[in-house]
Amino acid sequence: MLWLMAFVLPTFFAPTVQAQSERFEIAGIIKALNDKDDNYLMQRKADSARIGDLPYMADQAILKAVLEKYGAIQSYQLTGIDSLHGFYKLNVAVVYESGRTGKPAFVFNKNGKWVHLDILRTRKEIDPVKAQQQSLSKVAFPDTVYTKFVLNGGLIYIPARLGDVDGYFMLDSGAPMVIFNKTYVPDSKLDATHYTTMQGIGGGFGNSGMAKMPLRLSDIRIDSLEAPVAEMQDYEALLPMKVFGLLGYEFFKNYALVLNYQNEELVLIKRGKEGAELTGAGKGRSDVKSTGKGNSALVSTGKENSILTIASRKYTPLVEIPLTLQRHIAIVSLSFEGKPIPFGLDCGANANLFKTTLLPAIAAHFDPEKEEVSVSGMGHQTGKANIGYIMNAYAGNQKLDDMYTAFSDQKIGAGNGEDALKIEGLLGTPFLNLYVTEIDYINQKVILYKPIP
Repeated sequence: MLWLMAFVLPTFFAPTVQAQSERFEIAGIIKALNDKDDNYLMQRKADSARIGDLPYMADQAILKAVLEKYGAIQSYQLTGIDSLHGFYKLNVAVVYESGRTGKPAFVFNKNGKWVHLDILRTRKEIDPVKAQQQSLSKVAFPDTVYTKFVLNGGLIYIPARLGDVDGYFMLDSGAPMVIFNKTYVPDSKLDATHYTTMQGIGGGFGNSGMAKMPLRLSDIRIDSLEAPVAEMQDYEALLPMKVFGLLGYEFFKNYALVLNYQNEELVLIKRGKEGAELTGAGKGRSDVKSTGKGNSALVSTGKENSILTIASRKYTPLVEIPLTLQRHIAIVSLSFEGKPIPFGLDCGANANLFKTTLLPAIAAHFDPEKEEVSVSGMGHQTGKANIGYIMNAYAGNQKLDDMYTAFSDQKIGAGNGEDALKIEGLLGTPFLNLYVTEIDYINQKVILYKPIP
């Protein structure tokens, strides 16, 4: 009997769908959409008719504006009918002339007038930081996390799994949060009805919507991380690996971030406030299951001249300098001839980048090269830069080695007025790779370590 019903139902359903299609003249609606015939649609509409999720009733001016933007439909098929309280919702599967597919719906009253053309979804702005904070608030982050990374072009790429694909995230302290690369976000996961505006250290940039994706990075497992999605094709062409996007501040803000460029190691440490003691266990591996406390590093904190141990190697502090946070950017001062100058830390920059206006003040400490180079950032800013080496810079009482640096008139420090970052440039890889560098966001300090032989 069940077999018989399965066999008979389609023959019953097909003429019903066909009859309703003819009753509500779906073909006429489709033709009017393609011809952008607002007069026909006005004649067919009910008094309270609406379009998509627009908050106001449809009039001829609104119809004209919507039709102007609406792509032509190449083919369509009525896939179902829902009836409720005298209204009829006809679901349609369409193929547009562009090749894109869609599933608009048309709702009619019992008199055959349309009351809703569900052909439009307006994009709603969402606060991406709050959305990401909400998804991260449910995650049990380990006390310590250890992972190896890959250096490419002077930038850090951390192995991770996004969904069921293995690849890398670029570590970028200049990014406000985790940002997904659209290439690795399935259409089924992308919510294009929401948009965000984001400010990085080098400028603002738009995105393609929001997505929720499972993420695994070393001991960190996130079942559903919500993040903005951005186009990153410009960067993909330069890289030999799958790059899932940027790993920004919201991901690691509750940790001290320890960067060891020489051994290509990253350690995240939950130090807590000054005076706390924390000890993790083991050498650390990036492929083992989380123990809850972390498996990464032996760390002793809260004492002067504390020793940092990473995978059995010991490091002693050289100097400790304070940092301040403005938005998500860690700001430290370097001194030239005793004069402190503020800079933003950005591990997503493979060169130091200083403002051209700073050059006269420190020209005696700059050894220029003859060539100019182009610089670009995530905000798609581009510009020319004078390059060379900065000399005689001090972090606290520690004299630094010469650092490769570019001077540019590119806008550095997104924002205007009080929102603009109060910095004279960025300290990128040439500063961060001088020593083992710890950026402690909780206690707001930077510690530079040297290895103990």
